[in-house]
Amino acid sequence: MPKATPDDVVATLSQALGKALQDPLVKTRYAELGLDMPPETMAQRWASDKATWQPLIRSLNIKLDG
Repeated sequence: MPKATPDDVVATLSQALGKALQDPLVKTRYAELGLDMPPETMAQRWASDKATWQPLIRSLNIKLDG
């Protein structure tokens, strides 16, 4: 999320994500994608993915719309 995201928005999104992750269909799909891992492991994976992709995205000057 952008650094300037208000705390109440972060809390709302976090709560919604937590609820979604309890849904059996979401759990099944996460497992199929290999994403059923503890939060610490997921954080490490995100950090690794960021380290991999961020330099490429920046070097290609890719920007988000909006």
